Amino acid sequence: MNSLSYLNIFSKDIERLSKFYCDVFGFKEIEESRSNYFIGFDTGVSKLGFSSFDAYDLLDIPKPVNEVKETHHVITFEANNIQEVDELTEKSIANGATLLKSPFNTYYGWYQSVLQDIDGNVYRISTM
Repeated sequence: MNSLSYLNIFSKDIERLSKFYCDVFGFKEIEESRSNYFIGFDTGVSKLGFSSFDAYDLLDIPKPVNEVKETHHVITFEANNIQEVDELTEKSIANGATLLKSPFNTYYGWYQSVLQDIDGNVYRISTM
């Protein structure tokens, strides 16, 4: 079966955004992959990377027409239990995240919160 190896998030300030996720979730940096364009972290299952907008040229990706931030994806981080969802939600807020939806029980049996990181990216913290 194929698997997801990396999820990269583009940011104007990869140091700031990567520090946010490291402070909230405690991910370990993959130091050998660090560059002026990229900072990567091991999440335990896959990797989470932060790329500067300079990487658009490096990867031949067309640059966005404008700076308007739209939500085209939602990143979900798995917590071990309900208490950890609550704790990580509070830790996220303390580190500058915006709470979009307080922890709740979903119709599909998960317990989760929905937040926006300091760059406006939407993410969930959930447990099954």
